[in-house]
Amino acid sequence: MRIILVDNQLEGGERIAEMLRVEHQVLIVQTGEKCLQLFAEFSPDILLVDDLLPDMTVETFYERVKKSPLGDFIWIVAMCSDMKVETRLHYYNIGADDYIFKPLHFGELKEKFRVMARGRCQIEKLWLAHFYANQQQDRMKDLVREKSEEIDSARNMAVFVIAKLAESRVSGMGQHLERIRDYSHVLAEDLYRQGIFPEIDPTFLDDIYNASPLHDIGKISIPDHILGKKGPLTKEEFEIMKEHCAIGAQTLQSAMQNTGYSSFLAMSIDIARHHHERFDGAGYPDGLSGLDIPLSAQIVSVVDVFDALTSHRVYKKAIPPNLVKGMIEQDAGIRFNPAIVKAFLYHFDDLMEIYLANRDTPAEPKSITYEANIEWW
Repeated sequence: MRIILVDNQLEGGERIAEMLRVEHQVLIVQTGEKCLQLFAEFSPDILLVDDLLPDMTVETFYERVKKSPLGDFIWIVAMCSDMKVETRLHYYNIGADDYIFKPLHFGELKEKFRVMARGRCQIEKLWLAHFYANQQQDRMKDLVREKSEEIDSARNMAVFVIAKLAESRVSGMGQHLERIRDYSHVLAEDLYRQGIFPEIDPTFLDDIYNASPLHDIGKISIPDHILGKKGPLTKEEFEIMKEHCAIGAQTLQSAMQNTGYSSFLAMSIDIARHHHERFDGAGYPDGLSGLDIPLSAQIVSVVDVFDALTSHRVYKKAIPPNLVKGMIEQDAGIRFNPAIVKAFLYHFDDLMEIYLANRDTPAEPKSITYEANIEWW
């Protein structure tokens, strides 16, 4: 250990230092100030301090030691000729860690320092064990995070593939799902920055990106002659088509019952069931209105209509995006949440970048074109 002996009696100090140097590194100083100056250079483990310092009181010296950067790591051993209990208690109260009477018994001092060395060694071993334990814990956390990310990535890819397979039953859908998830994420991020919907947090943003492609998963159960019909649906056919919302939600609900609750699946269910609800309550399947409609479904409702109207389908031509923009703006507060429409209008240029980057180029409908009607979706 490294020891500084603070004693203004050099002759006695040298005898103590000579004895201690057999097992320790020892410096001798005569003043408290000189001792404090050596901290950065010598980094002592123990201070052996006389009770009479020439330049300051022991109270002041102890206080300055304990307030120094090394104060929590330095042990102070007081040398004192007063054997009263009150005196020893006083030294302990002002910061001393141990006490030895003068005149010193060299054998006792030597054993005290051996005990302190053992204690310091035990503490250092404990610190080292704690350090390695923290390192191991950090490695385990990293491993768990990496595996979790791998699992999430695999899950999201599988979910998207399933959604694409379901969508493949409808001719000409192209990059619909890619656009839907990007559109939804842009609007959700803007609403998150605004802070007007407390349910939106980073998890919500991740979930809506991954859950939105499942909005039409229920169409997998709709008959082909309805899904691929090159013309307007009859009233009876439209009623069957509307069932895809409940079918999709029920399918995802079964998945959640089998695998356990997750925010991703819960949001997927909300979106699948409610993305055709209207803000004024005239939608389906449950006729929900206003804020009773899950927020994720309200967001997907806006972008799904935008994408459907601006895309080619077997029964219609694509409508120019600027025209669709005006149609959606007019339906704020009627079909759509005004706050979401506001975010849609504000980020229209960003949505157009996504639209152009993932634009479909299918063949034009050859024999059938219909006047655009936002109620069709």
